[in-house]
Amino acid sequence: YDPNDPDITHSQKAGELPELAQAFHDRQSGTTYFLADRIPAGKEASVFLHEVVHRHGRSHLPEGQFDALVGQVKAWEGHAQGSTERSIHDKAAGRVAAAGVSGPVADEELFAYAVEEAVAMGVQPSAMAHEGSAEAWLQAVVQSIQRVADKLIGNSLAQLGGQDLVDLAYALAQVERPELGAVVAQALQESLQGAVPAPPQGLDEDRTPGGW
Repeated sequence: YDPNDPDITHSQKAGELPELAQAFHDRQSGTTYFLADRIPAGKEASVFLHEVVHRHGRSHLPEGQFDALVGQVKAWEGHAQGSTERSIHDKAAGRVAAAGVSGPVADEELFAYAVEEAVAMGVQPSAMAHEGSAEAWLQAVVQSIQRVADKLIGNSLAQLGGQDLVDLAYALAQVERPELGAVVAQALQESLQGAVPAPPQGLDEDRTPGGW
């Protein structure tokens, strides 16, 4: 990482990039930067999918769906200690608190960190098992989108788990594939459009997880 490289610092003045930052997305230019020397071996996929949430989350999910998914991640605070979802929430919320952000920025970071922590815990995108066949792979991606849509449309977000977040982030990552990206983007819109989720049970809209 060269702090004098204008391709890296055009949106970040030298010295302003957090010391532990591993990647960041510049919305103005639509460019995502990865500081490879700061990303530990084996953590590349989790950091990549974190940034995918920032790059494509709100823009490719129908209005309201992103916030509904964030709300369910917050609701994982009420899950039993030691459960996968509670562990994902607590680690993600802790990292958001350490970042010192609030409001919509904190919500987006919570979702992104939840995906990152889930992958770091070993949760793998379901569609990766079908990457040998383009047709089977695409079907698996679309099915993963539909599973999340079914939970949104059926107001059963309480059933949302870490696997769903990882699968959705993986699907979002595919929208830039030249050969199949348009199909995936269409599936995201068509599957999730019209879903009107209810607020997660027991979630106070004004309450923030982890005390931040």
